[in-house]
Amino acid sequence: MKTRNTTPKLIAMPMLLLSIALALMTVRSAAVTDVPTFSLTVGEHKFWDGEYVDTSTGDGCDHCEWKLVTSDGAKRLKVALDLPLDYRNDRTKDEGVHPDASAGRAFKLQILDENGNEVLANTTQGTGYSIELFLCFNKQPGEPCEPFQFDNGMPCGQAADGTLLFRCEGQEGFSKAVPRSSGGTWTIRVSSDGDILGWKFRMRAKLEGAAPASQNTPQLPNLRATPPFELTFCEPLVSAGFFAGNTPVCGSNSNGLTDGEAADLVATDGYKPRRGLRFSAGPENVGDGFLEIRTHPDDPRNTLTTRVAFQRVYYPDGTPVVPDREVGTMEFHQSHGHWHYQFFVYELFEVDVTQPTKPWKKIKLGQRIVGNKVGFCPSDERLADWNRFYQLRRARWANDRTEEDPVEGGISCLSPDRPMMGLTPGWGDLYEWARVEQFVEFPINADGSPRDGYYLLRATVDSTLNGVGRLVESNEDDNTSYVFFKVTNGVIEIIKRDYGLEP
Repeated sequence: MKTRNTTPKLIAMPMLLLSIALALMTVRSAAVTDVPTFSLTVGEHKFWDGEYVDTSTGDGCDHCEWKLVTSDGAKRLKVALDLPLDYRNDRTKDEGVHPDASAGRAFKLQILDENGNEVLANTTQGTGYSIELFLCFNKQPGEPCEPFQFDNGMPCGQAADGTLLFRCEGQEGFSKAVPRSSGGTWTIRVSSDGDILGWKFRMRAKLEGAAPASQNTPQLPNLRATPPFELTFCEPLVSAGFFAGNTPVCGSNSNGLTDGEAADLVATDGYKPRRGLRFSAGPENVGDGFLEIRTHPDDPRNTLTTRVAFQRVYYPDGTPVVPDREVGTMEFHQSHGHWHYQFFVYELFEVDVTQPTKPWKKIKLGQRIVGNKVGFCPSDERLADWNRFYQLRRARWANDRTEEDPVEGGISCLSPDRPMMGLTPGWGDLYEWARVEQFVEFPINADGSPRDGYYLLRATVDSTLNGVGRLVESNEDDNTSYVFFKVTNGVIEIIKRDYGLEP
C-alpha cells in the first residue's frame, strides 16, 4: 500500500509566500535605494531635469543623487544647477507674481566620491539662479583648477603677500584638486540649504578635454539683455531696495509703485494718477571675455556721488590691455546702497496690431515711454546660455561682494572709493520685479486702471540712448530683447519673449 506524504504541501505554501514577500521587499528596497546612473566620455554632455518640491506636502527632491561614470583622459568635469526663468514665469499668479516669489530657492550642489562620503566640490545658493561646480583631474593640492580668475594665477588660499584669496575650500564654490585620472564614478548630490518648497530645477554635466591654446588677442565681452519676464501691476514690499515680504499688494489697492517711487515721479513733474508695470530683467555676458567696469580713484572729475567709469579688457593670460577705456559714469544709488553703472534702458510701446494673428508680423509701434532705471551693479547670478558649456567659473560674484582685494583694496560695487563691477563670460545678472525702480510707467484709464491693449517692452544693455553705448563688445548688434504682451481688465497675457527688437 502506497503511503501519501502531505508534509511537503504543508511546508511548500508558507515557503512560497515567504519567497514572494522577500521578492517584494527586494523590489521595494531597490526602488528606494536605486540611484540613476549615466556615463560620459570626453567631450560628451548631458542635460536632465531635477525634481519639483511640492509646496503643500514637501514631497520631491530634498536629497537627490545621481551616479556619473566618466571615461579616462578628461581634464575637467563641469556640473551645474539652474532654475529656469520660463518656469518662474509660468508659475506666477495674482497678476503675475507668486506669493513666495522671493523665497524657497536655497539649493546645495555637491560632487562627492563614488560612495558619497568625501565632498570634492560644494556650493550653495539662495538667490534662485544658477550654481556650477568643477573637478579638475591629475591636479595636486595647490594647483589652480581654472585659468585666470582675478586671483593673479595664485593657488587658492595664497597670495604673494600672504593674503587669503576667495574661492578656497570651505567657502562658496570650492573645488578640491583631484590627483587621479578622470576615469571612475562620482556622486552628484542636490539637497536643501534652506527652503526649496514650490520650486523645480534642471541639471547639466560635461566632461571636457584639454582647453584650446590661448591666442594673444584681447577677449571681449558680448552683452545681451534677458527678455523681460514676471510682468505685474502689483506693488512689492521693499526695504533698502530689496524684498521685505513675500506677499505683494495687488489688485485695486495697488498702483504698482512703492511710496518712494511714486514720490520721485511727483517730484519730477507734479502729481497725476500713476501706474507702474513691474518686471524682471538684466544683462548677460555671452562673450569670451570678462566685462569689467572700474574707476580710477585719482581722477579729478570724480565726486562723492559720481565716478568716471572705465572698461578694462584682458588678454587670455590675464594681462590687461592698456590703457583702460573711458565708458561713461557710475553713480551712487541711495536706495540700493551701492554704485551703479549707467548702461541699461527700458522702453514701453503701445502697439497697433493691424493683423492680430500669429506670428505677429505686422505691428505698429505707438506711444513710447522710457523707464527711469538705467543703472546696474552687474554680477554673476545665473548662467546666460544653459545649452552652451563655454562659461568660466563665476568670479565676479565673489569679487564684487568682497570688501578687500589683496592688491588694490576694496574694489566692489560697495566700495566707497574704488567701485568695480562686471560679469564673467557666460554669466548674467537679474534685477527682479520687486527691486526699487524696476518698472516703467503704464498708460491708464480715467479711473487709474491699466489701459487695455497690446504692448511691447524692450530692454537694451549698453544702449546708445542717453549718451551711453560706449562699451567695446565682440558683437554690437544683439543688445536688445523684448516681451510682447496683451492687457485685458488688468490681466497680463505674455504673447512672446525673445531677443531682438520685436516679434
